Amino acid sequence: MRVLPKGGQIRILNKRQLYDMHLGILEILEQVGVRADTPRILQVFKDGGADINEHNKLVKIPQNLVLEAISKAPKKIRLCARNPKWDIVLEDDRVSFGLGGSPKSRILDINTGNFRSPTKKDIEDTTRLGDALSGYSFIQNLGHASDKPPEVQYVHVSHAMMNNGEKHLLCTAPSAEEARFVIDMGMAIEDLSKRPVISIYTNPASPLILTPSQENIIESASRGVPMVVCTAPMAGVTAPMTLAGAVVQNLCENLMVLTLAQLVRPGIPVVLGATPTVIDPRTSMFTIGSPEFMVEQILSTELSHYYHLPYFGGGGTSDSKLPDGQAAAEAAMTALTSAMAGMNMIQDCAVMAFDDAGCLEMAVIVDEIIGMVERILRGASIDDESLALGVIEKVGPGGHFMSQKHTLEHAKKELYIPKIFDRNPESTWLKAGGKDIRQVANERAKKILTEHRPTPLPKDVQQKLDEIVREAERTLIGRRGAAAAAR
Repeated sequence: MRVLPKGGQIRILNKRQLYDMHLGILEILEQVGVRADTPRILQVFKDGGADINEHNKLVKIPQNLVLEAISKAPKKIRLCARNPKWDIVLEDDRVSFGLGGSPKSRILDINTGNFRSPTKKDIEDTTRLGDALSGYSFIQNLGHASDKPPEVQYVHVSHAMMNNGEKHLLCTAPSAEEARFVIDMGMAIEDLSKRPVISIYTNPASPLILTPSQENIIESASRGVPMVVCTAPMAGVTAPMTLAGAVVQNLCENLMVLTLAQLVRPGIPVVLGATPTVIDPRTSMFTIGSPEFMVEQILSTELSHYYHLPYFGGGGTSDSKLPDGQAAAEAAMTALTSAMAGMNMIQDCAVMAFDDAGCLEMAVIVDEIIGMVERILRGASIDDESLALGVIEKVGPGGHFMSQKHTLEHAKKELYIPKIFDRNPESTWLKAGGKDIRQVANERAKKILTEHRPTPLPKDVQQKLDEIVREAERTLIGRRGAAAAAR
């Protein structure tokens, strides 16, 4: 099991402010309510005791249901991996980073440097890259399988991830049926109720809407598979312009999911989360590298931890279109602030261009940033050995510490040694080719993709996964054909 570093060094809200936001959340859920665009979800809430208006699909959730759901939800969640050394435990302010995020429509080609639509092969490559880079504790997709029929793209994405990664896999499956096939594949690898080597990603709509996609919550909860919530309220568009208002709405959307899941299966693990963004009024684009995005992430993490529930959000992200100085600066800032807030799962690492594109070079660069962030989180120990008073006395004024045993013993413990960031003299750097960081990251990514091969799944498991994909194609694509024939 991987021991996660501890964040929580940044705090913005005081106890009174947290309580006021909590009361606001309960008031919105009970008096304003949420919309559920599917009879199946409406029925779960109705059976659970919520106030249902079936005509306008409105669900008003009483405070007692919300508080009961919070009390039943696990405060400590173990996410397992095919290789147990990568198991992680989400609790308190423990921090983990993950490669990728929700499906992106483009990827920056590692060979041409141009944007294009990603394919299933790209999912295989990005998963292997994330598997090899030690900073990442879990993996999401860094694109979608555009070369596969739309009805089964998510099934193919999960198939590619499961065959190419030994870490925990967070799988996107935006319907009950797609979730069923993805969970079936996960069950072919492990009994997910005992060792959840995958979890299911659910993405409700803002403001306050449970779409038919959220039937994946019912499927996942009924089968005992952990879920990770990711809302995406956009301040000024689908959420209030004020950051506090946007965060309150974000937690309302999270707690409507949590309540639904606990009504289906009390005690089911649910990680709250979001990538709350803000509008840039000059372009109407939303930002994932802005300071407001970072403040929203900190506030949301604090509010989730007010309920003692793990939180999932963004970091290592950038609005830049290239792995350049802007990308590195924004990725470093978002990674550091989310980690120091104590965010338990930090997603979207290596995501760029307003959350629309993945980049393998940035995956390598952000891996380096994660190493530096984790070193910052570790801080400094204060004890007799680290204060080094005896060594200072021994060396005395005007001496040096290079030959001291204390120096040699502590160098490896104290220092983070970068893997790709250059600290050589200019002459040495020039002799090595004078490469900029994008070129170095490109070469490292290509080297990893050439050399790294995760332990393959057993042959019978691979065959079972292939069979499930074929069944998904027959079922989901076949339904489209039947619908066309009926018209």
